Amino acid sequence: MNVDVTLFHGGFHGDLNETYYIGDKALADPDTVRVVEASRDCLDAAIAMVKPGTLIRDFGNTIEAVAKERKCGVVKSYVGHGVNQLFHTAPNIPHYAKNKAVGECKPGMCFTIEPMINLGTHKGITWPDDWTSATVDGKKSAQFGTAFNFFMSSLD
Repeated sequence: MNVDVTLFHGGFHGDLNETYYIGDKALADPDTVRVVEASRDCLDAAIAMVKPGTLIRDFGNTIEAVAKERKCGVVKSYVGHGVNQLFHTAPNIPHYAKNKAVGECKPGMCFTIEPMINLGTHKGITWPDDWTSATVDGKKSAQFGTAFNFFMSSLD
């Protein structure tokens, strides 16, 4: 189960999410564990890169490399984003390799990294409720997003 929480505080939008195992059956299924742990590891690898001067496009290269090591794919239609007075604002932080994102991390930037990792295709669909997203092949997916949004000081 994925829980995605949005916060609006002091005029700014931010969000975070995490995937949880539901029951012993989920923990006993190697594919479930693989996709959930791959997603967590993708986020951790990207977080380790956060510092002034890191190119925005490089997060996707690292995330996709970790996902591929686990025989998983990366959803391309959703990206990390800036934290600002508008929700889901620039900069866009793609989670897939060979993306064309421009810019680099600078002190004072606030943004999220929230890779969606799956066992099948990256192609997605939105359900009739206009909220729920799934892959077109219906295979398992997992997502972890920042536990907090990154604020880099010039001391980093």
